[in-house]
Amino acid sequence: MNHSGGRLRFGPDGKLYLTTSDINQPPLAQNLDNLIGKVLRFNADGSIPDDNPFVGTEGARPENFTYGHRNPQGLFFHPQDGSLWETEHGNKLWDEFN
Repeated sequence: MNHSGGRLRFGPDGKLYLTTSDINQPPLAQNLDNLIGKVLRFNADGSIPDDNPFVGTEGARPENFTYGHRNPQGLFFHPQDGSLWETEHGNKLWDEFN
């Protein structure tokens, strides 16, 4: 399987960020009803933050923070503003920076 990467990282907000790959099934990464091809966000105790973007959205998993990712393996938080940056590995080229 080519797209099987993942990363765990605590952000400056104290939340745990976890990436999941699209497991070579890109259409699943676009659906909010699963955890495939996503960046997930949790409180340190494993609960779901109330301010996650899809909390309360019908048909969406509340853990989802961002979606539509191919093979996210890099997570970085900007040292000045705390914004999340994410990288995805391509096949020989087409690496992506979000």
